Amino acid sequence: MWKPVLLGILLCLAMSPPAVAQEAPPEALGSIRGTVKNTAGKPIEGATVKSVVGPESLGPVLSGPDGTYSLNDVPVGSYELVAAAPDHGSEAHYVVVEFAGHEAVADFILDVEGTIHGRVIDADTEQGIEGAQVTASSRDSAGDITDGDGFYTVRGLAASIYEVRATKEGYTPNFITDVDVNAGEQTTPDPIRLTRTGSVSGVVTDEDQNPIDHASVEACPFYDGMVWPTDEFYAFSNADGSFEITNVDAGEYYVYADKEGYGSAGQGPLTVTAGGTISDLALALPRAGAITGRVTDSKTGAPLGSVMVEAMVVHPFRWAYPEVETIAGGQDEGRYTIAGLTPGTYTLTSYHPDYSRSQVTTVVNPGETTTDVNISMAPLGAIGGTVTDKATGDPVPGAVIYVMYKGRTLGDFKALTSGEPGHEGDYLIRRLEPLTYFVSAEHNGLVSEPAEAVVVSGETTIVDLELQATDTPAEEAAE
Repeated sequence: MWKPVLLGILLCLAMSPPAVAQEAPPEALGSIRGTVKNTAGKPIEGATVKSVVGPESLGPVLSGPDGTYSLNDVPVGSYELVAAAPDHGSEAHYVVVEFAGHEAVADFILDVEGTIHGRVIDADTEQGIEGAQVTASSRDSAGDITDGDGFYTVRGLAASIYEVRATKEGYTPNFITDVDVNAGEQTTPDPIRLTRTGSVSGVVTDEDQNPIDHASVEACPFYDGMVWPTDEFYAFSNADGSFEITNVDAGEYYVYADKEGYGSAGQGPLTVTAGGTISDLALALPRAGAITGRVTDSKTGAPLGSVMVEAMVVHPFRWAYPEVETIAGGQDEGRYTIAGLTPGTYTLTSYHPDYSRSQVTTVVNPGETTTDVNISMAPLGAIGGTVTDKATGDPVPGAVIYVMYKGRTLGDFKALTSGEPGHEGDYLIRRLEPLTYFVSAEHNGLVSEPAEAVVVSGETTIVDLELQATDTPAEEAAE
């Protein structure tokens, strides 16, 4: 019975038409066309057009004699196209091919580029400098290297105002400004004059004339009666103590040498001339000294930790401010050590937010530690009290408290009275120097009479204030 059925199935399969493979839908393609012209409206032949952003990379293609270009078989999507041409600028456009068969249009207008042709010369000899790097900078930048006669030509510049800078080893960089470049024109600015740099050389030793290796030597510019460290002109001494600082701009300098374990030494002012050399400079470093001591509370004698101690010394036209923090806690609380100090007279200043600043003076000798340079600090004072309504006698929470000194309101010492139960109307202003102040209060149009407050170190001066109606604001009442 099953044999006829099976035979029928096989016959049906044999007579069925063969299966046809289903083809993928064609890709949705469009095109982009347009023109490339200059700012005068003339077509640009040979401009390059390509995509820089988009689902596919397009181009580059070149524009024809009439300035037209076309990009065919472009997949649907968004693109950023850029057009550029020799002796012209570039321009970018976003364009969208929206659907299959869509022809998008992107036209470009390119600026005709200008050039800067100039010369770099030696400021002393007026001769051209070969091999100088010249950079013209505005919205964009471009550059060139000077030829054997010092001439340069910077091409491909959009119309703009440029700064032109020249650099060359052995010379101080220089620049000119306000170089006006117009489209399609050549600008010839004044020459850029470069001044030859000089050098400073010598030897670094200790006070016994033993050479010091790897000492840091810096030539610091000196003008307006001050030394201005720049970290620009420096060198390190060799094993025999010798050093040479090259490419030093012409001018006046102080030259200093430093080395860990030694104090610093310097000479100056020294004049470095264009192309000149200062040689045989001898810098003898003294052994460094140190200062130790303890900072205490002037009222209780208790040591104070976390106090910043600064040691200031004035070398010839040079200031140094090494600082440390006193030890907090333990048997050494309040102690400090400032090491690596150049011998000299130092002014030590201590700082703590709850104490008045204090100063002492001491002397540091070569290779010695000056001990027991102790500093006593007076605690700051405070002003506190209660603000009440004069008419009712009730305390006034939220009143503004003003502290004035010599007719000027101290903005850092303004407070609000408390609203906490049991402390309504109370205020406390801390960290005040021991001076005579005036205090006043204000709240909802009510003002107190200004009251004198003499602040004593480490104490709170009580000043109660009464508010009453007045036309004078509290800040003005004490002036």
